[in-house]
This record gives sequence, structure tokens and C-alpha cells, in this order.
Amino acid sequence: MTYPCYVNVGALEQRYNWLSVVRKDDLCEVLAGSKTAEFTTRHIEPLVTMQFGCLVNHLLALGEKEEKNFKLFKPQEKIRVIKQLLENNVHERYLVIGMIAGLFTQQELNYFTEHRMELCKQMVRVLVQKLKQESHLLF
Repeated sequence: MTYPCYVNVGALEQRYNWLSVVRKDDLCEVLAGSKTAEFTTRHIEPLVTMQFGCLVNHLLALGEKEEKNFKLFKPQEKIRVIKQLLENNVHERYLVIGMIAGLFTQQELNYFTEHRMELCKQMVRVLVQKLKQESHLLF
């Protein structure tokens, strides 16, 4: 089964409208003073939400490729397999991270680059948490 793979245009427009309203200096100050938890809440979580349909499609296809009878697994079992794949398969983990980070602005990308190790872990954590919340999509 394929899930809708689209970017929530309204959320994307709202995000970029917010970024355009905030003066460039203010945005730099927010990012410079931001801890990674705040960055995760303000920047990563909205992007995971916007890309969620595409991420779910990719992860379900990956699960089907890696596990026999993946389609027959219960949602919680699918989440466990997906989490394990993201932890163990470096290529797939960074592909998913790239799907999220590809929507960063230049200032966000600069901050992400400086704190890459911690923020990559946060991205995977946020994605797994979102999968658990939306587990009904994984039937």
C-alpha cells in the first residue's frame, strides 16, 4: 500500500513566511543561542511532519526489502524493524536524514553542520516517535 507522499504546502508556506518575517539577524541569534533540543522542536519536528508521507513510503519499502513477510507484521513490530534498520544501516539512516535536512535554510544547515552528531540522533528519535504516534498508517 502506498501512502500519500506530498509536502504539506500550507505548512511549508507558513514556515517560510515565519522565516521571512523574522529579521535575518534575529534568526541567526535564535540559531546561535539555540540548544539542540530547541532546534529539534522548532526546526526538525516540523520538517519530519511535512515529509512524513515520503518517509513512511521509503521506510516501508525498505522494510519489505529487508524482511520476509514484512507486510504481515503488526505495526509495533514494523516500527521495531524500521528502528533497527535505521540504527544498523548507515546508508539508509543518512538517506532519511538527507530527506529531512534537504529542506533546511542556509542558517539551519550551518547550525546542523556544527551539531551534526547530536542532531542526526535527534532526527531518528523524532522520526521513530512520529511513527509510534501514527502507527495506524503502518497496517
